[in-house]
Amino acid sequence: MQEPTALRRDLVQGFYSLIYENVVNVFEPLIRLGGNNDGGYLCPGSLIAGSSACFSPGVATMCDFDLDYVRIFKKPLYAIDGTVDALAGSDEYQDLIFFEKAWLGSRAFPDGEKWYSLQEWVNACVGTSQDNLILQMDIEGHEWGLFKSEDMYFMRRFDLIMVEIHDLRYINTDEGFGFFSAILARLMSVFGVLHVHPNNNTVYYADGLNVYPECMELTLVNLYTVPHVKAPVNLADGFQRHALDFPCVKDRDEIQMPVFT
Repeated sequence: MQEPTALRRDLVQGFYSLIYENVVNVFEPLIRLGGNNDGGYLCPGSLIAGSSACFSPGVATMCDFDLDYVRIFKKPLYAIDGTVDALAGSDEYQDLIFFEKAWLGSRAFPDGEKWYSLQEWVNACVGTSQDNLILQMDIEGHEWGLFKSEDMYFMRRFDLIMVEIHDLRYINTDEGFGFFSAILARLMSVFGVLHVHPNNNTVYYADGLNVYPECMELTLVNLYTVPHVKAPVNLADGFQRHALDFPCVKDRDEIQMPVFT
């Protein structure tokens, strides 16, 4: 994909419009699982408590959310990552944590590496009928290809998705905007936006009004299974910071979500 050469405010505004117009409210306060910096997510406690299992691809060495999930809620967690040999800190919860060294994504991985699509992995772990699942995912940009290719009827098995989306600089090109916006719109056909938090680790542009993050953390809820009301956010107001939000990189200033006037 072509690297952008300048900020395309019209395209950026169009992308953020897809997020802001799909915000929902679920009638309960959010809790934070995971640490106070990178790796923590805001989510509704009732959906976590009522979940049947959590799927966590891309655990790497930061798994505070995963350990909080099994420690507090005593639910099974399935983790996958081709870059590590085990889930750090998981020895105490061996009866609840099921880790596999493998990749989630496409067949583009090197020969000999084990890989799954999301649907294949979930079905292998819990069968084809178990619902009330949670997906917590940070797979460094591969989320776009996953959301593009996965069957959206299958995705309805997840009540809640917490995902970090990457490579947002590319929305400043016609090609990148078309690619990312189409995938985001596809995802929004099943899920609503409950919470957004920009990652302050990398910024691709600042224009005096906004600082534009390269990555954002999203909490999404299933529009088919979770009671909700639509609560779209005005572009001129932006998505407001939550009291439980903390900078992903603690020694850098927090980034506010962009506004458009």
